[in-house]
Amino acid sequence: MIIELVTSEFSNESSKTITFSSNFTKIPKVIANTKGATDSNYNVFIEAVTRTSVTIGISQVYTGTVSIHAIGS
Repeated sequence: MIIELVTSEFSNESSKTITFSSNFTKIPKVIANTKGATDSNYNVFIEAVTRTSVTIGISQVYTGTVSIHAIGS
C-alpha cells in the first residue's frame, strides 16, 4: 500500500493539477480539503485522477493551502 500526503498552494485559482511523487500501479483513491481556511464556503473536489496526477477543483477562486491524500498500490 502507498499513502502519499501532499500540500499545494493555490493563489487565486479554482483548479490545479498536482503530480504524484509515488509510483502508483493503479489509480489511487484521493481526498482533498482546504487547510486552515478561515472561510468555510469552499467546496473542494476531484476533477480528474490518474496513476500519476490529480486535478483538484474548488468551487470558487481560492488562495491558500489544499491538503491531498492519495492511497493506492
